[in-house]
Amino acid sequence: LEKLRAREELRRGRAENAADIALVLLQTDPTDEAALGLLVTAWQRAGRTDEAITWLCGQLDQRPGDPMMLDQYVRLLLREDRADEAEAILDERLAANPNDFASLRLLELSYQIQGRDADMVDLAEQRLLTRPQGTRRALQLAAEWQL
Repeated sequence: LEKLRAREELRRGRAENAADIALVLLQTDPTDEAALGLLVTAWQRAGRTDEAITWLCGQLDQRPGDPMMLDQYVRLLLREDRADEAEAILDERLAANPNDFASLRLLELSYQIQGRDADMVDLAEQRLLTRPQGTRRALQLAAEWQL
């Protein structure tokens, strides 16, 4: 119910109210991905993007392995044309774990946004080849390579 209320506040242009509701939701359940998305969107609409970036960075410092926080943080940096920062974070994570699926996927997204198609395809191939052998991997490879 509270998520619906936050969405309605956003729809009515009351981003600050939506952010307050989303923060309460996240305090109740820090793994609530929808509430996190609402919070980031509300802060952006309220002109508080720098605050959102700082907050997400702090959350990642506290929970470095949280893929949900990483996803929101990197996507926000990319929306703000800060691909160099996003890629530095992802490169650091990939140096520690070259098979970090979430980081590989986000790096692909960064390359796609920047129009680096060849790099994106190379990285997609690397990411897909890290998946276990089997039908799912074969289907993903076929879809990616349009076989």
